[in-house]
Amino acid sequence: MKYTLRAVLLLCAAGCGAQSDGAAAATARDTIYGEGPSAALRKRDWDPGLATAAVRGRVRLLGTAPPRRKEPLGNCKFCRDAHPDGLYTENVLVGPAGGLKNVFVWVKQGLEGWRFPVPKEPAVLDQVACRYVPRVLGLQTGQALRILNSDATTHNVHALPVVNEGFNQSMTRKGGVLSACFRDPEVWIPLQCQIHGYMSAYIGVVPHPFFAVTEADGSFVLPKLPSGKYTIEIVHEFYGRKTHELEVKDGEQRRLELAFGTE
Repeated sequence: MKYTLRAVLLLCAAGCGAQSDGAAAATARDTIYGEGPSAALRKRDWDPGLATAAVRGRVRLLGTAPPRRKEPLGNCKFCRDAHPDGLYTENVLVGPAGGLKNVFVWVKQGLEGWRFPVPKEPAVLDQVACRYVPRVLGLQTGQALRILNSDATTHNVHALPVVNEGFNQSMTRKGGVLSACFRDPEVWIPLQCQIHGYMSAYIGVVPHPFFAVTEADGSFVLPKLPSGKYTIEIVHEFYGRKTHELEVKDGEQRRLELAFGTE
């Protein structure tokens, strides 16, 4: 318990409790996310009654996915026992109809005038069978992140942000919990385990709730939007980033067909 409490205090102090006053952080907030100090003063409290336009869609992979390969599980008996037939790479997961899993979809531009409440429930990232679950996770700025260890082996959580404060923390027992938070938008933040090098995860931190992660068939559903013009960005660990311009009207039902790659 002493270990967990110390980890909670360290990670929260490095995240939402700290002020990001570096030039890189300020530049990113102002020019990429529209989240600089002056922008915050101009915001209005979010009115959910204005959100009536439904947006859903799918992200597909055009072309052929790279072959999945076996990960080198090394001498960790727990991980080898958890995957007797081997653990295969998960950086590109494509469904039968070409749907691409684990794409982070979010509204990059168009919501700068609003101030959104921070969710009270934490986002959760677990370590299960020597994998981060989920592999891609979204949360809002200031929202608590609970990191669990469900494995009976030691893991390590190394966050590598550019804008936010990073951390590098071991979790030595099953049932261990770390708490972290990120106060600045950043899409996205890689996480790695320095003990098991094949363990990776990615976190998208955004200043609003309008984001989603694609399912196994590539589908996604965004929260309802107000009428207006938006820039939608899709982000994938292997294929990079693409943007799509979207305009919606009150009560409209929109379906987006987005894709990475070429035929």
